[in-house]
Amino acid sequence: MDPQDFLRLAQHAGACFLYRETDCFDAEAFPAVAMSDEELGLLEKPNRRRVKDLQRTARSHDGELAGVDLCFVREGVAHYWVSEAPWSSALDAAWAEFKEQRRLDEEARESNKAARLQEEAERLAAQLTDLPAFRSETRYAAWEEIAHTLVPEPDTDEEEARAAHGFVIRSAIRDASQVVERESRRVYASYRSDLDALAREISDHGLLAGASTKEVRRIRIQDFLIGKSGGYGPPKTLVDLLLDRPELDPKRRRAMAGADGLFALN
Repeated sequence: MDPQDFLRLAQHAGACFLYRETDCFDAEAFPAVAMSDEELGLLEKPNRRRVKDLQRTARSHDGELAGVDLCFVREGVAHYWVSEAPWSSALDAAWAEFKEQRRLDEEARESNKAARLQEEAERLAAQLTDLPAFRSETRYAAWEEIAHTLVPEPDTDEEEARAAHGFVIRSAIRDASQVVERESRRVYASYRSDLDALAREISDHGLLAGASTKEVRRIRIQDFLIGKSGGYGPPKTLVDLLLDRPELDPKRRRAMAGADGLFALN
């Protein structure tokens, strides 16, 4: 239906009024032209080139008739005839395509960025799990200090860079601490299954020689277990069980020696 056909339809329907609206294209209002130099400078080179092409096309049609709308109303029903210049439709489609491609590019960049940060976190986690100092610690603040030693905070006030660094540190500590906890349980489960051999090893090496208090013996046993296990901090229950062993308790050892001597006299 062309405009003449629509006019005849309005006349046939008995319309009293015909409304017309024309759209003259304002190039400066087109989104590509309205982009600031700062926004344009943030685009990657291919996208910047596409925007400049759209700007040139838009400015070449500045002031031209982009579309016409006709309307009449009959018995409460509005009837429209709308026409848009082919170049205007093509320009809108090109801008929509640019925005969609830009969105996809941004999603790809974010995905690549997330993958890169995850890889950095995994590398740092592997480094942390290999450190006896990290394995033996249980305090998060101490873990953070060790992690920051390996990967210092960026020397910048840029929020994005600092947020990325924080993500790497937190993720690495979380993953490394979980690995350390699992391996520590495995190692100490095997030690606990043979307390006799463990106590004999401590006794034979004279590790508690000169330890006058229970607390000193506890510290020496903990240090021994940390060194023997490769840096994993021992569970308190295991240390308590070892402290209760007669061969590692001076008072009980002396009492047993006395009892043995008394039995020999009898």
